[in-house]
Amino acid sequence: MRNNKQYLFWAIALIVLLWLGSELQAILRNYQATYYKSIPYITFTVFFPILVGMFLRLPKYLKEKKSNENFSINWAKLLFLSLPLLFITLSPLYFVLGIPIVTFTWTILFSSSLTITTMSGIIFGYVLVESLREK
Repeated sequence: MRNNKQYLFWAIALIVLLWLGSELQAILRNYQATYYKSIPYITFTVFFPILVGMFLRLPKYLKEKKSNENFSINWAKLLFLSLPLLFITLSPLYFVLGIPIVTFTWTILFSSSLTITTMSGIIFGYVLVESLREK
């Protein structure tokens, strides 16, 4: 019964997080339309999926932390999996800020649709929290 209450709590918390995120996204979209400044909206659309991914891994992380206090960082997972995901996730910001890190085709491929960047952001957030492991 205790596990059911925990699942219900985390499900409700996730729904609230997604609802608040959609409300903030609507506010930022209106701000963008009013003041013609797209950086706050694009920044939110880049970093909110990372927050969601971190939130999805949080219950298991808290359970692991409660059982053992000694944690370390899995640097291999963090560097070889997270960095490419972070690079893809931040690609809309490169495009908006005019950072010439990516080529023209890369920008068209990843900035034209936010689906790829959103999914990589969620996975990045999840892997970021998962890279903290027991010693």
